[in-house]
Amino acid sequence: MSDLPSRTTVNIRDIAEITGFRPSAVGNWRKRHSDFPVADSSGRFDLSEVERWLIENGKIDSRVPATFARRSLIDSLQMSGLHTDEITELLVSVLVYLEASDTSYRSSHQSSVEVTVSENDRWTRLRQFPADEVGEKLCEAARSIEEENRALKGLLADGLSAAPKLPGTLLVSLIENFDATNREGTPRFSQFDDVVSRIGKRDRFRGEHSTPADIAMLMIQLAGQNANTVCDLACGEGGLLSSAALSLQPRNSKPINLVGFDVDEGALRVAKSRFLIQGVTADLRLSDSFRVPQEELPLADIVLLDPPLGLSSWGDADIYMDKRWRFGAPPRSNADLAWLQLAIQCLSESGVAVVGTSTGTASHRSGPEAGIRKAMLEEGAIKAVIQLPSRMRSETSVPIFLWVLQPPRPGADSVLLVDASTLGTASRSRHNFDSEDIHRIARTLQALEAGTTENDEIAQVVSIAEIINNDAILEPKQYRPIPEFDTEDAQRRSRELREKLPETTEIATSAIERLPFSNEKSGSRDSAITRALEEVADIYMGTNAPELEDPEHGTLLIGLREVSSGGTGTARYVDKESSTRPPVEIREGDVVVALRGDVGGSILATRHHQGAVLDQGCALIRPNHEEVTAPWVYLWTQSQQFRDRVSRASTGATTPFLSSRALADLAIPIPSAEQLDEAEQLLGRFDEALKWVGELQSDLTALRRLEVDLLIPQESGTE
Repeated sequence: MSDLPSRTTVNIRDIAEITGFRPSAVGNWRKRHSDFPVADSSGRFDLSEVERWLIENGKIDSRVPATFARRSLIDSLQMSGLHTDEITELLVSVLVYLEASDTSYRSSHQSSVEVTVSENDRWTRLRQFPADEVGEKLCEAARSIEEENRALKGLLADGLSAAPKLPGTLLVSLIENFDATNREGTPRFSQFDDVVSRIGKRDRFRGEHSTPADIAMLMIQLAGQNANTVCDLACGEGGLLSSAALSLQPRNSKPINLVGFDVDEGALRVAKSRFLIQGVTADLRLSDSFRVPQEELPLADIVLLDPPLGLSSWGDADIYMDKRWRFGAPPRSNADLAWLQLAIQCLSESGVAVVGTSTGTASHRSGPEAGIRKAMLEEGAIKAVIQLPSRMRSETSVPIFLWVLQPPRPGADSVLLVDASTLGTASRSRHNFDSEDIHRIARTLQALEAGTTENDEIAQVVSIAEIINNDAILEPKQYRPIPEFDTEDAQRRSRELREKLPETTEIATSAIERLPFSNEKSGSRDSAITRALEEVADIYMGTNAPELEDPEHGTLLIGLREVSSGGTGTARYVDKESSTRPPVEIREGDVVVALRGDVGGSILATRHHQGAVLDQGCALIRPNHEEVTAPWVYLWTQSQQFRDRVSRASTGATTPFLSSRALADLAIPIPSAEQLDEAEQLLGRFDEALKWVGELQSDLTALRRLEVDLLIPQESGTE
């Protein structure tokens, strides 16, 4: 493994984050300054060289935070051949080791765990050994520390067993980086969260062991009360339980009792490490909570539970038929209703549980699901149900339902149903809630508990009798009232559109009348001089690079999807530094042509496309000869002549493909000066006419919709 990079590198996106500038600005520095650091073959830059250049050119006024170096080191770990789980365990164990070493120094440290580490096992001593010996020495120290500290058993040696496999310089650099980041003021707990989160983004299926931060915060706010004991029956890596401790502890005068269960030993090891580094005591048990006798379950003031959705074959005959299922035996095909009942069993007399489930658990009309929901409703165990948008978790697109539960209250007569499916913001990998979305949802429940009404269209208090009559379905959107039709407002908007139509029609008609039609043009179209396209234009091929969800840290991507939609549609962004080859940047006036699928389809790049990256499957044509212009090339690609020639030159019956060689060989007519002027005029005037005709069509469509609504009689009630 000696070929691993020993230096620390960053990409354009990292440099932008370091400086606070946009990636495009960093790209401009690279072009305009000959002394800007040179990228390696993978498009990455030496961090020390970048840091020096940024300081000397006034872009930053302090050293680059160690966080950015750590990202590069983690990338190097992935190149070492370690599996994602091995990398996670290694990094977590390193953090536990450093925390243990530091904790043993502090005589006044009020930690939840008393730790003793000998002088010979501390990092201050191990860092003095040659780099290629550090891995073995670290493993020896881990075993020694675990023998001396029962609380650390299983948290060091197993995770650090991969250390000797790594290049010594990489291992030492990694540990020194964690140490330096801590000295810069970043708590080790924050480092822990950053590492676990970063690795989780690279392996989206790790998501079943963790709860997204926005969902965790919403669940905690819905629980909304002081608590002596908080329980998570499927705690995974402990993030939800940890968030609860951080959020609820300031309200309490004494420490909160945290109890967690999980069957995954690796996930529970990460959870134990999390709480040790956080300095919080937690009772974490390697156990299947379904098999824990009911009398041994904790009585909690709050139960927070985000289990694997729709878990099948979750038990055996004894568990399926257990007498604990007060509201009915859950189906073996889906554990959701088992989790709901188990959460209720763990509640103290005034406790609250918030549990996440899949859609079908709330909406299946037949089978045991409906019967169990009906029993829970009749006994008043359901306080509220919140429907979240789809894709709130990166590993699944299934919408999540949050159930707010309480111990049975036979006198309860209603349930709060909240349809939050339209809230939040969609990104490429998942849907996100911001703090206002979270507070808005939580306020609806807080208002209900306070005996007031929160005037919010997303919330509806529905009688239990009505829900049971509807097959006990708890899908909130089914109970949202149909908004009352505002006849006066519809008439007003219709009147405004009708008043606007004559003016828009006149402008559109005028634009159409100015169009340069062929019978008004002079000059012969029968023959023309032609040249191979490559003789009058540069041709570039698109490259492949991973898409990003965050436009602030990515570059606009133009490819087959954009060509097919005429340049409209949802924008896509790309990490151009991760492209398989140096990316092709689009300029205003370039012509982008599809080489696959809709072969020959084209768009003319505008100012909006300036600096965008060309995607694979497309070619870029950039005129380089005075005989042709960008409008002429674009109009040629829109012509029947071009389509016919592309059709003949393409290969493949199912998925047509035009090679770059075939595109370069196509013969393009060379226009006269007069024809070049006509091309400019035609393009400009048709675009203008299309704009106004499009606006006219949009207004007519809106007017028709309003007139239909005004025509159809509104419901006055049910018979």
